[in-house]
Amino acid sequence: MARYADHDPDILLRAARYAQLPDIRRAVACAHFGLSAGTLRRAIKELGLRGRPRLVDYVLHAVTHGGTLREGPLTDLDGLANYLDYVNKDGSRAEDVWRHLRQLEREGMVAISEGRFRLLGEFP
Repeated sequence: MARYADHDPDILLRAARYAQLPDIRRAVACAHFGLSAGTLRRAIKELGLRGRPRLVDYVLHAVTHGGTLREGPLTDLDGLANYLDYVNKDGSRAEDVWRHLRQLEREGMVAISEGRFRLLGEFP
């Protein structure tokens, strides 16, 4: 894993994944995490596939509107599935989105209740 004396490895991993999400510019990721462009570039390169966003990261990015919403409705699972299919070309369906949301819930990132989500963890 990318390790730099003055940076937390978990922050580097989160920044690398965040910087590679759709509609996120690397400069925004650098500013958000307090990294230089060179540090982020090295982290992305050194982390390789591990630094790529996971499908659950794409789901979290979509439901939180890029981290701007802390809570909201989970009404358009078909739309989220279409988004996942667009970015991953995997034929995602609403059931897959629900499975990813439950994974995020198990990881302690979101709470799901009565068709709504609430962000519990840090995102981005």
